[in-house]
Amino acid sequence: MAGIDVESGECVRPMLLNGNGRNRYLTQEECKKHEILPGSIIQGSFIRSSIITAPHTEDHNWTNPSSDGYCTSNEFLSILQNSESPSIEAGFGIQLDNKQKHIDVAEAGNIQASIITLSLSPSYIKVVRNQYDAKKILVHITDNSGREFSFLSITDFGYYNHIITNNAEDDKLTEINSFIRAQEQVYVRIGLSRYHELKDPKTGVERKGFWMQVNGIYTFPNYYEQIRSYK
Repeated sequence: MAGIDVESGECVRPMLLNGNGRNRYLTQEECKKHEILPGSIIQGSFIRSSIITAPHTEDHNWTNPSSDGYCTSNEFLSILQNSESPSIEAGFGIQLDNKQKHIDVAEAGNIQASIITLSLSPSYIKVVRNQYDAKKILVHITDNSGREFSFLSITDFGYYNHIITNNAEDDKLTEINSFIRAQEQVYVRIGLSRYHELKDPKTGVERKGFWMQVNGIYTFPNYYEQIRSYK
């Protein structure tokens, strides 16, 4: 979960402290319990974490948490527009190759943000299945610079629950992609994973660093009601 300060436009990733003094993400169950959804307005004290590790400099400890309803669709759109980056490369602040989705750990200190907002042409985004893992869905996008970014993981729980948890058939993916293409505007939140290491099973090359992922897909003027809830 990541929020945007409606006054400053700063990205804030709310974290809770666990028993050993380390911060952690809210669980999906905690978000459901407190009805925290895309477009929710949350309040409390947000103090930048003292154990930040680049590039996740948006981590904040969240105390006295509370919620205050939801943005309207127009308010939500305005917030996304105000946080928009012109391209993935510009948003992360480093040079990227076409179709690149991994950023090496050596670049960590040069990355200027770990989550960004992009506006996309509705025809330049497509949700697909992961052919090698039935529990994952992926997305192909082309950003406004013309660069293609393929097979990015989707961590948007709305899409995950609707497609994976409900064991949706392939025609449901076709329906979702047709709906997206029919909209006037599509905004996506692109984030970077936490640090991890991955060995390519074909080449044996080990990669260390951060992988791009799609944290949220938001369509306007309409939203897919089985997935989204902002009104």
